[in-house]
Amino acid sequence: MMPTCPQCQTVYPHGTIACLPCAHVFESDAHNGRQPHGLLPALHAPGAKAQAQETCVELHVIHVDGHNFKDGEWVARVPMRASGLPIRIGRADPACVPPIAPEIDLAPLLLQCRADDKWIVSRLHATLEHDDQGPLLRQVAAERCKTWLRRSGVTHYIPVESRTGSRLHNRDTIVFGPPNARHVKLRIFF
Repeated sequence: MMPTCPQCQTVYPHGTIACLPCAHVFESDAHNGRQPHGLLPALHAPGAKAQAQETCVELHVIHVDGHNFKDGEWVARVPMRASGLPIRIGRADPACVPPIAPEIDLAPLLLQCRADDKWIVSRLHATLEHDDQGPLLRQVAAERCKTWLRRSGVTHYIPVESRTGSRLHNRDTIVFGPPNARHVKLRIFF
C-alpha cells in the first residue's frame, strides 16, 4: 500500500522527498538517509491550487516542442526545505534497472505534446538545488543534451555548467535542448 501525505492525503511513492501539491516535507523519507527513488507528481494540472504554507520555487512550463503554455498553466512546485537535496529534473524510465525516477518528471507532458521516441529531455537532465544564496541549476545530462538559461530581460542564452551550475534569479527562463530547435522552456518564480 502506498503512503499518503498527512496534510492533503495525496498518495505518494516510498522515497518521495516532499508532497508537491501541499509542500509538506516527508521527514521520515527525506532525513532517514534514504535515497529518493519515488516519483513526485511532476506537474500540477491546469486549475490546480497550491495549498503550500511554505515558500516554494515554482517552475512554470511555458513551451514544449512547438506548444506554448501560459505562465501558471503547468507548474512544478518545489518546497525550499526539500531543496536541501538536489531535485532531479528529467523523464522517468521505469524500464531501466534500476528505474530512473526524477522528482520532476516531464515525460507525461512531452508525450502529450509529441508522442514519439525522439526525446528532447534526458532521463536525468538537470538538478535544482538550493543554498543560502538561493536556487541553483546544474547540468546533469551528457554534453549533447545541453541546458541553457536566459536571464529575465535579456535576449541571449547562456549554457548551464555541470560543475559550477548557474545561480537562478526570479523569472529566468530555463531551456532543455537547443534554443533554436526542439526544446522545453520553464520559467522560474520564487
